Amino acid sequence: MPAAIIGRGDELRRLRAAAYDPDRRLVVLRGPAGAGKTALASATREAMAADGALTGQGKFVQGDAQSPFEPLVQALGQAAEAALDRLYEPSAALADLSARLGPSAAVLARIGLGLGLPAAAGPSSDMAVGRREGSALVIDGVVRLAGWLDAFGHLIVLQLDDWRRNAPEARSAVEALLDGGTGLTLLV
Repeated sequence: MPAAIIGRGDELRRLRAAAYDPDRRLVVLRGPAGAGKTALASATREAMAADGALTGQGKFVQGDAQSPFEPLVQALGQAAEAALDRLYEPSAALADLSARLGPSAAVLARIGLGLGLPAAAGPSSDMAVGRREGSALVIDGVVRLAGWLDAFGHLIVLQLDDWRRNAPEARSAVEALLDGGTGLTLLV
């Protein structure tokens, strides 16, 4: 247990039990600034990664992201990297992911998905992802990416810090993820 978590074993056990509960897909940590919410969530996410979960982390920083979706897309990208790292030959899986994402691939790459996805036919890279059409493409891509991750058969755990700073578009994406029928768990 990291030094910053000493004396919080009970909270860690309860948080981990909640995160592993298949009937709970959203785990919300609330408390005053400096109470240790991020440390507890990070320790839980790291323990679950050590147990085989596909995990990622993003942080909402007011006014800092190029897109309201950036923290969510980055967290999903980290989980996708963890999934690809488990494969002997990830290039075929990347091609499958690119095909599954379709036009959303270029928009997600622009936001910060990474993964070195092949360029997908679709909206130009200068498309404003804040527009309704761009938001719809991002939300569709996020749900498709979560479905692709779910096919690996591992738990998917995303930690989204400072959730209260998110934008309505990010909330819509999270609602779509939670309604998408995947085994995804969010720690916010």
